[in-house]
Amino acid sequence: MPSKKLENYLGLCKRSNSIVYGFDNIKDNKCYLVLIGCDCKEKLEIHIKNFCEQRKIEYKKLDKSLNDLLNTNNCSVVGIVNKNFVNPILECEE
Repeated sequence: MPSKKLENYLGLCKRSNSIVYGFDNIKDNKCYLVLIGCDCKEKLEIHIKNFCEQRKIEYKKLDKSLNDLLNTNNCSVVGIVNKNFVNPILECEE
């Protein structure tokens, strides 16, 4: 079950302070991966994708809400700041 694996990896990121919440925090930190939740507004999603393409940051649109995966409120985009989590997260979503 890929979403359970993803949930576990995001939990590890959360406990190790390797995750930043929101687009403003993504702009202020060195992120290696940006995850966009399925409930992200279209205008914000386009803005995030343009930002990631300019900075050559990988991004992934999820088919699940980040609020459900991270047990948070009002979260539609997160950035992963630890390079070691990027490949496992991308692999478990495929």
